[in-house]
Amino acid sequence: MTMKKFLYTLSFAILLNIVFLVSAFSQSGTGAIAGHVSDENGQAMVGATILIEEIMLGTIADANGNYQLIGVPAGSQTVKISFIGYTDVEVEVEVVRGKVTNLDQQLSVSSVELLEVVAYGQARGQLAAINQQLNAKGISNVVSGEKLRELPDVNVAEAVGRLPGLMVERNRGEGQKIIIRGLAPKYNTVSIGGHMAPSTSTDDRSTDMSMIAPEILGGVEVLKANTADKDADGLGGTVNLTLREAPSGFKMNAGILSGYSGHSESLSNYRGTFYMSNRFFDEKLGVMVTANVDIAERNSDKMEVDYGVQGDPLEDEDYVQPWIDGLELQANVEDRTRSGGSLLMDWKLGPSSTIKASNFFGYLDRDIYDRVKDYSLGNNRIYFKGYHEEVSQLLFSNALEGKHFVLGSVLDWGASRSQSINKRPYGTRYDFRQQSAFIGYESAGSFDMFEPELLPAPENLQEEIEQSYFYESRNVTYDANEVETSFFLDWQKAFRLGDISGYIKVGAKHRYKKRDRSNYRTGRRIDYPSQVSDFLDVYPDYTLTTAGTLDKLQLINFLDEDYVPSDFMDGEYKYLSVNEVLNSDQMADINENYLHDWEYIIYSVSKDDYVTDESIQAYYLMTEINIGKYITFIPGLRYEKTYLKYDAKIAEALPDGENRDQEEQALDMFKDTTANNTYYDILPQIHLRIKPTSWFDIRLAYTNTLSRADYNQLAPKEIVNSTSQTVKLGNTKLKPAASENFDVILTFYKSRFGLFTVGAFQKNIDDFLWTRDALIRTGTDTDPDLLNLSYSTVGYLATYPVNNENMSTIKGLEFDMQTNLDFLPIKGIVLNANFTIMESETKYSETLIERALNPDYGLVLFAPRTIFINRDTAYVDRLLSQPNYLANIGIGYDNKKWGTSVRLSFNYQDDILTREQRRPDGADREGTLEFYRWDFQLNQRIVNKLSLNVNVSNIFNQPDRSVRLITGYYTELEYYGYMAQIGLKYNF
Repeated sequence: MTMKKFLYTLSFAILLNIVFLVSAFSQSGTGAIAGHVSDENGQAMVGATILIEEIMLGTIADANGNYQLIGVPAGSQTVKISFIGYTDVEVEVEVVRGKVTNLDQQLSVSSVELLEVVAYGQARGQLAAINQQLNAKGISNVVSGEKLRELPDVNVAEAVGRLPGLMVERNRGEGQKIIIRGLAPKYNTVSIGGHMAPSTSTDDRSTDMSMIAPEILGGVEVLKANTADKDADGLGGTVNLTLREAPSGFKMNAGILSGYSGHSESLSNYRGTFYMSNRFFDEKLGVMVTANVDIAERNSDKMEVDYGVQGDPLEDEDYVQPWIDGLELQANVEDRTRSGGSLLMDWKLGPSSTIKASNFFGYLDRDIYDRVKDYSLGNNRIYFKGYHEEVSQLLFSNALEGKHFVLGSVLDWGASRSQSINKRPYGTRYDFRQQSAFIGYESAGSFDMFEPELLPAPENLQEEIEQSYFYESRNVTYDANEVETSFFLDWQKAFRLGDISGYIKVGAKHRYKKRDRSNYRTGRRIDYPSQVSDFLDVYPDYTLTTAGTLDKLQLINFLDEDYVPSDFMDGEYKYLSVNEVLNSDQMADINENYLHDWEYIIYSVSKDDYVTDESIQAYYLMTEINIGKYITFIPGLRYEKTYLKYDAKIAEALPDGENRDQEEQALDMFKDTTANNTYYDILPQIHLRIKPTSWFDIRLAYTNTLSRADYNQLAPKEIVNSTSQTVKLGNTKLKPAASENFDVILTFYKSRFGLFTVGAFQKNIDDFLWTRDALIRTGTDTDPDLLNLSYSTVGYLATYPVNNENMSTIKGLEFDMQTNLDFLPIKGIVLNANFTIMESETKYSETLIERALNPDYGLVLFAPRTIFINRDTAYVDRLLSQPNYLANIGIGYDNKKWGTSVRLSFNYQDDILTREQRRPDGADREGTLEFYRWDFQLNQRIVNKLSLNVNVSNIFNQPDRSVRLITGYYTELEYYGYMAQIGLKYNF
């Protein structure tokens, strides 16, 4: 019997026995206690402990300071409420059978000395996170709401990336998505208030968190080992964004900051936040409104290098030396506008019932203008390009939830609707080119390999800008929309048998996802004589080329005369520069008034359109068993049934070109197709916590998680291109990747020394998704009948997704320390540090196409002597996106008397693999180099309620760097500078 089957059987047996116990020993003489825990300022005490020591019945306050104790024996009970750094409170409560007794409690700091440390600045946020982490049911890391608001991060992704085992995927210097324990963003999930957030990507299941400002959240919890009542999605984990409730009394604050960009050396960043809340009708109705806006530039200088490699190594070489196919220099200009907000209401109908309504939205608008100089060795040309596009992402979520105490049990229900809209309503491409641009270069040849930054050296080029001409214009837009609707119902019942107590919990959840993606494109070449003539009829003053390629629209007509070249990449590279760029306003005017209506529609882009319907029904059964005060055991089972329906396109003879006649033919070649799939998963989840002393506990977890395939992989498209002899396929029958997870965490806590944890984990992952390239051959696993293709495709190259038959593993150690160093003579120092070590192994399947002797040669008339065949192999390597080392260190100082809070933080991310091996010699592998950055923050009180805030990120202008691993030469290099902000915040 396998470990998974054994644990599944064990969980099922335990749960059946618990159901029997609950039925046999359910106490009719019990009631419940519920309430809210806050500090002296009315702020929620997240993670506060509520305990009846005599019967060892306890719980913790949630993200809004609310708690409930069920199954409390009727009569007088002493309730102890505690929070690290605050004075414990014991309250006598009279519990009435079948009733809910309300107990709200306010805590105060434990001493004058602690007041200077605990109730101010970073230490307050640190203690809130420690309380949540110490008392969490599963295995998780927490960024408290207080800590979110005092970190220097402009979005949630940056803040979460500081936790152990996590790293940030950045775009132009700003964090967007989270990598958890070496698993890429598409293998992790994001939820808002416990409700699954939709994907914001055009194809995969990842969610961009850069549009979410930290100020509107109550905290962030990263679940690394789920209990059975949580959604099973996410191989790596789930990032849960919690929303705040209105505390007692009227509260309002606002802040505004202005920023400086080290890249453009200008004041160009602005940020504003607003918060207001109050409670009405004797504290029964709470209303909270938040809003934020952030306007920032994300300019960068970037180099991208494409390499060619093919054939076999020479006799005296171990690998084929890659050569440069092309090099792009990009002077990128981008303005990002981020806005968001929330409206949250909670209605306490009485001690036994609460209803909540939450409404949240985040919006990101990107105005991008990339100025590109492309040295294309494969074509012996230099391209001058302009890419101007507007991209918007909207994410909003609405939820209605209720909690009711019924007959000594708790009933939770809820419904939610979340939607993401990802659009590119405007996307233009302009290409200018110069022919015969390289000295001593022959078509289909290559330059000998050298550092790519040396390619633009004068001895390699014969650049003549007067010979560059307008070649082509295109408009490329898309629209991706996803709606996720969910309904859930949970029931929880407490039980007690001597020193054994706990609860049983059952529930059901239905999720429905609908998604569609559509693409639109127009384009036309502008270098034919008739097209040049048509253009000159509208713009008669434009000049033509007189050398090289003659009588074309000259690039000089379209250049920005006001452009002043900067020190490209800080002037670090002698030959890298972008000295001429297109005039963006002029090109936009030409596009709007001439090109847009003149271009013809490219119908073939609809080959990647699809419509998705996914339905997931989930049921779970779990229990928590407390054996005295030393052991907590939480076994559970989750059952999920998934139904998929995908609509996509079939094109049996897609034309290779993009002229009008062929594209109009392509429209007739497409037909719709639909595919379905149904499967189920049974997922045992087991947690065990052993607490031998008050300062030490051990947590063990065995859990199972999954991640479904990308949308574009599941879409049943079938695109046959007879010109290039290629076939592209999707597969709705793909299985989800499934991970069997083992965790052990040792936690040490002393109020004087702080929190220290050390954890180990291992993930065994089956059915990772893989894209296979193989020749279509009869009598093999790529037989046309098996792929549902016609026999005319025999010999074509097929590209299609498959589940990897090989198991992948990832394991690691995580160390985390959080302390205020209270044992030192100097009070007010706050230290947060974590370090992660990881390693992984997988087999990347690959199909090599080789020549072989034809078995029909000499037997079948006209059979060729040799044929090409498929040979499957696999290369062992680490997982994509998995770093070996991660580190975060933050050291700060708080002084309430001076009104000062200052912090310096350091982030380190080790190199990762970004492109796996597909050649026997490994000459195609690529990865990033290590990345580190320093950030600084200062909060200084000016007068009562008014404070000054200063943030500086990426102080030393660390670039992003990627290389071709076998040579160490750059594939990407991007500089985006440091960012500074200064502003004021006022608490009304």
